[in-house]
Amino acid sequence: MLRQNRAAVRSDDVSRELAALEQEIAALQAAEQEEDSAVATLEAQVTERRDRLMLTRRAVAEQQSRIEQKRAELEEAMAEDARERFEQIMREREAAAASLAEAAELLLERLAALDRSQDAARAAWGNAQAVGAAGHPWEDAASRSPLGSAITDLPSHLREVARQRRRAMIQRERAAAAKRETE
Repeated sequence: MLRQNRAAVRSDDVSRELAALEQEIAALQAAEQEEDSAVATLEAQVTERRDRLMLTRRAVAEQQSRIEQKRAELEEAMAEDARERFEQIMREREAAAASLAEAAELLLERLAALDRSQDAARAAWGNAQAVGAAGHPWEDAASRSPLGSAITDLPSHLREVARQRRRAMIQRERAAAAKRETE
């Protein structure tokens, strides 16, 4: 019986060990399910975060693309403004050059007219001196009139010449009279 008892005790021990092992397996399986559920939750979160990260990266790429496009548009607009300003300045420069050329042409024409006027004035002065040296009969007669009274009867352009002649004539007569007295 002892053998039987031993076999029964042994069988009870094995049964208890088996029950304990089954409990451990059940606890481990529950822990496994819990960990598996946690891993599945984490994997879902990782997948969700990856999706959000991908969307964020796509949005960043789109924004960078828009920024590059806007920069290109800005550069193009600035280049267009610069070109238009350059063309405006060139038109103003051309207008100023044309105005300067016109003014220079007018100046040259007026200088030529001035030269012609000066030449004409010199010629007229030369003629006046030649005529004055020869004397006009009216000037000569008026300057010799008693007290120069006939000078006022002359045309205006001859009066001054006749007055000058009268003064010169009086000075010559005085100089001649003074010379005679000294002799």
